[in-house]
Amino acid sequence: MQFAPNGDFFFADNAIDGPPPLGDEPPQADELNRILASDFGNFLPNFGYPNCYTGYRTGAPVGSGCQSPLVAFQPIANGTPLGLESEGPAEIAFSPGTFPVEFHNGIFIGFSGKGTLAANEENAVVYYDLISGQYLHFVENSLPGVGAPIVLLSTSDALFISDLITGKIYQISAKEPFVTSAEAPEPSTFALMIAGGLFLFRSAARKRG
Repeated sequence: MQFAPNGDFFFADNAIDGPPPLGDEPPQADELNRILASDFGNFLPNFGYPNCYTGYRTGAPVGSGCQSPLVAFQPIANGTPLGLESEGPAEIAFSPGTFPVEFHNGIFIGFSGKGTLAANEENAVVYYDLISGQYLHFVENSLPGVGAPIVLLSTSDALFISDLITGKIYQISAKEPFVTSAEAPEPSTFALMIAGGLFLFRSAARKRG
């Protein structure tokens, strides 16, 4: 959860996986919610848990009379039955102001998925655009060597992503010149979906103690 510069309050809502045999997925979609600064002290929103939500995969509303989320995250269609999944939102971070126009007016959300290094098809880092209301996978799920890239921190010119499973911290900034071979991580370890603009990648191992 974080406050925007204008005072609006944003928070992610991690849905609860359902009972067997569908226990791998929640019946309700994970959400990004917002409380407007003007509502503080004037309006108490009811976000509906557990009887009012958006169905996961179906997109169907369940229940009524609750505050709708800013966005209910669904798998991104990719021609397969499951699609590109992102489940279990953890931390959020606002876009650095120096990022390219496609990425400088939104929120990054880290999804933990299954919280493991292997077979984690739900651990994408999602970018949600506050203007268009659209989202994409900034870091795709199921990447080899990526566990739980969920701890996010943004500064004026960089986005930091910490992987709680591998202990690595990534720094992503929009700079020129573009990445040299000595600076870039292996594509199989960490990959970004880029729609215009240049990004500089730096990675470091985090000490455990």
